[in-house]
Amino acid sequence: MGLSILVSMATVFVVFYYLAGTMNLSPVKKTVAGLCGMVGIMVIEVVLVIIRTNEMENSVAKKKKRNPAATSAFRQPPAPFAHGPTLKLG
Repeated sequence: MGLSILVSMATVFVVFYYLAGTMNLSPVKKTVAGLCGMVGIMVIEVVLVIIRTNEMENSVAKKKKRNPAATSAFRQPPAPFAHGPTLKLG
């Protein structure tokens, strides 16, 4: 996830820098345009992470409503003889 964000930021910087260069702007303005593009893609990425996290939380909440024991953080381990007695050899 982190690598894709860095790649998208670098790509957007290059694209905005190039587009500003086609408008015959100064190097400082081209750099500012690239930085604005980077900030814009960071905002988009944050929104996408929030949406993804919200969907995961909703999914967990639905599972918890269906079966509260299955999603409990404090589940009890099975009893030692829950599956019947064990056979001792020797």
